[in-house]
Amino acid sequence: MTLAFGPLGLSLEQSLLLTSSMFAASLALSFVNIVVKRVPRSGLVIVPEVDFVYVFGYPFPVYRLKTLGREVLVAVNLGGAAVPLAVASIVVLLAALSPWSREALICLVASTVVTTLTSKAFARVVPGLGVACPALVPPASSALTALSLSLWLSIPQQAPAIAYAGAVYGTLLGADIANLPQCLRDPAMSIISIGGAGTFDGIYLGGVGALLLTFLLLP
Repeated sequence: MTLAFGPLGLSLEQSLLLTSSMFAASLALSFVNIVVKRVPRSGLVIVPEVDFVYVFGYPFPVYRLKTLGREVLVAVNLGGAAVPLAVASIVVLLAALSPWSREALICLVASTVVTTLTSKAFARVVPGLGVACPALVPPASSALTALSLSLWLSIPQQAPAIAYAGAVYGTLLGADIANLPQCLRDPAMSIISIGGAGTFDGIYLGGVGALLLTFLLLP
């Protein structure tokens, strides 16, 4: 990732600092969820639940009813969502200040739009768990869009960083935000965490994957 920030105007030392800070912050804050909204439910929700009791080493299923609260908590995971979004925003700022700002922003917007649409098309809401999306869809969409447009606009050196930002924004919008209303209607959900899987979440991995894929495809 260090090499991706050099074309945006950062020195090698600054790129190393940004990259190492991102990895360290994502790992340290992967378990921190900040509640940003409380959505009330119309009444108590009762869902079936299966637990297992072990007797002499043999599991026996125990069926019971679980009562969920009157509200659903919407949270943002700092390591899985906030940190990648902060890095992506730095990429946008540096791209806007670069001599090729117009071309870079065109690539970024296109990459974000394409990744948003493909993530929305492939993402599915898994009852009781949240949103699932094929791991390769967001990074491949962002990388291919950023690379093809950057080559056409003669700024291929900026493609990896643009692909990173486009994948982060596109995954957030297309997979998480677009499916949030459906998640809120899921009676088995008591908390919805955007980026909740931390460094294993699609937002984080999508950005890193898009950046690496762009590097591999650069001529």
